[in-house]
Order: sequence, then C-alpha cells, then structure tokens
Amino acid sequence: MSVRQATKADSGKRRQILAAALQLFSAKGYEATPVPEIAAECKIAVGGLYRYFKSKEDLANCLFQEVKTNYSAILSDGFDRIEDTREKFLHLWKAMVRFSEQRPQEFIFLEFHNHSTYLNKKSRDLDARAMRDIEQFIRRAQRRGELKKMEPALTVAIVVGIFLAYFKTRTEGQLAHPETALKQAEAAAWRAVGV
Repeated sequence: MSVRQATKADSGKRRQILAAALQLFSAKGYEATPVPEIAAECKIAVGGLYRYFKSKEDLANCLFQEVKTNYSAILSDGFDRIEDTREKFLHLWKAMVRFSEQRPQEFIFLEFHNHSTYLNKKSRDLDARAMRDIEQFIRRAQRRGELKKMEPALTVAIVVGIFLAYFKTRTEGQLAHPETALKQAEAAAWRAVGV
C-alpha cells in the first residue's frame, strides 16, 4: 500500500469513528457513551480507535470543533450583507432551521448536550468566536432600540430555547401542522427579544 493509499484509508477510518461518535453522543450524550461502544460501532478494537484519537476527550473535541464550524458557517453565510435587524434575525432563524433539518444529529449534539465536561481551550475559543458576531449584532441592535435590552447571552438563550421547543415537539411528532408551528415559534421568539 502506498503512502497516499494509507493516508486515504486512515482518513476514511477517522471519518467513520467521528460518525459513530456523533451518532452515539447525540443519542446518549458524552458521559454515557463508553469508548468500547464507539469502537464496536466502527468494528475496530479499542486500541485501534486510540490510533486516531488520543482519548475520548480528544475525539469529542475534534467532533465538537467540526460540528461547530459547520454550524457557524451556515449561520454566518450572507449574514453580513443584511442591514435590517428583523431580516438578520430571520436569517439566523432560517439558518437554525436549515442546519437542524439537514444535520439533525449534529444539531442535537450541539444543542441538547452539556459540553463543558470535556471542551479544551481550542473548542472553547471556537465557541466564543462563533458567538462574538451574534453578540455584536445584538448589542448594535439594542443601541438602536431594535432589540430589548438584556444580556446578549440571554437573548440568544431565549431564541434558541424557543427553537429547541419547536424542534423537540416536531421531532417527537407532536405537531399537527409543523410549518404553521415553525412560523408561530419564530414570531414568538421575535416578540420575546424584538422591540
């Protein structure tokens, strides 16, 4: 096997491990997912997994960084070109919808699990950078009187909380009219934070 073939095989196995970790972490959470279960899902020995990742924490951080980067790219795509506060808000809402529909396991992994037990500095810095643009948008809109005055983190938590309630009820099949419910959730989120 050539070096190129070996590198491609390693890359494929690494992707397989990340996919298995995403599936299990999304379903069970980080704490409740043992490394042997991830290895078994990939049909490799536990020692084989450690060839690609130093530890479970390393694996979780690699996964978090990849997923957070994907999510941030969807949220920020075209965001700077929009001037109107209501339109910017709607852009972010639609980006959350798109990400949750196109990548539901990634969305669940990011939004329904506590990452604080394993995040390293690189992951925490990535998370902080992802929030910086949104916080700046919120502060500017608050200064213009277009968003309610509250901590930006609280503004984000309220909007995301409403979206998570919609996502959960939709995923569990509790909504008779999901499209109508989505519009109602977006309107409720705007009323909660907008002026």
